[in-house]
Amino acid sequence: MKGKKKKLQIELIEYKCEKCGYTKKISLKDWLLNLTRDIFTAIGIVCFLGLVVLPMIDPSFLWKMRNIVMSLVLNFEVESSRGLEAKSLAMELTKDCLPYDDYCKAYKIYEYLSNFTYVTFQYAKPEEVLKLKAGDCDTLAVTYCTLLRELSIDCSVVVKTEIEHSYTIVKLDDGAYLVDLTSRIFVPI
Repeated sequence: MKGKKKKLQIELIEYKCEKCGYTKKISLKDWLLNLTRDIFTAIGIVCFLGLVVLPMIDPSFLWKMRNIVMSLVLNFEVESSRGLEAKSLAMELTKDCLPYDDYCKAYKIYEYLSNFTYVTFQYAKPEEVLKLKAGDCDTLAVTYCTLLRELSIDCSVVVKTEIEHSYTIVKLDDGAYLVDLTSRIFVPI
């Protein structure tokens, strides 16, 4: 027994101009194709402006964009690395600090990580850095920020691709601090 094939009905969308009263009917499929074309056109214009026009105005623009993208990637890595092991280590390192003394906590973790050996990695997760007690600027910054976030301390990993270096900005009650574990710097900014 063969079933009857149903004809696919295409829903029509009606547009009506309020000024002139012109009415146009368009299928949902055509409407979606037009919308997709318009979105890709907008993306193309933005890419053209971002990759061709803006660099002509400001040659450092591409470096700035690369810095932003790399910072986003490393900060995503911080969030994905959080866990029970990082939390317990952060708590152990800061056990002598008062509960609301975030400066003390940030500095204790800084002291611990600043004694790690500088080793150039392709990339290592914070667990590997903690296990080996070694890392480069990227991996140490991500590890530091991971431990701070386990203690609910606000921080961000910053990447400067022009000089191929990463460091951490820590936001505490009394202001922000630049923390660079490879250069052993912990200063207010």
